[in-house]
Amino acid sequence: MIRLQCNKKHLEGTKAVLGGFVDCKLFRRIAWNAGIIINFAIQYIRLVWQMDQPKECKIQASPLLYQKLLARFMKIKPMLAAVAAVCLLTSCEDLFEDGSLQPDGSLPSLTINNPTKNQTITSVQGLPVYITVVDKDKVENINFSVLSPGAESPVVDFNVMPHKTVVEFDTLMALEGVAPGTYTLKITAQDKRTNLSVKQTSFTVK
Repeated sequence: MIRLQCNKKHLEGTKAVLGGFVDCKLFRRIAWNAGIIINFAIQYIRLVWQMDQPKECKIQASPLLYQKLLARFMKIKPMLAAVAAVCLLTSCEDLFEDGSLQPDGSLPSLTINNPTKNQTITSVQGLPVYITVVDKDKVENINFSVLSPGAESPVVDFNVMPHKTVVEFDTLMALEGVAPGTYTLKITAQDKRTNLSVKQTSFTVK
């Protein structure tokens, strides 16, 4: 009985090449299984090749040998095709879950570590902002806005798109030219399924 072993380095390389094109569990899983199949096939061909060679003879390529190996490989082709079909039909929960890109009630966990409530700063100093966001479906977008009472538009407004499950964002928000007063920092985190978490805290510019 011939035992084939997976070469993890080859599998990771195949997965990186094939799985990097589309950010979907379907393609990542298929890429991984394709790496296993390719690796097994390569080892199978090598074993058969070595079995066909004299023990003390260097391996030399020949058209006849290639035809023989191809014929043997074609015998297991239906099995490989069946494995690929199973992977295609079962490996992507993003496609098979009903309403997979709709809100599922699992909101991003958003924590405002800084600024603290009613913190006082100067406009020259700026506003230190440090937040943590965690979500199982990856955090797609985080919006930061500084609101002033009675103002029609935010004093500051910007977005970051981390595309990660765990996000730590630390920055210094420039507030030069902002008039003294009380403001609200509003932060909105959205995941891949468009679930939203909104938190806000007030601070004072003197």
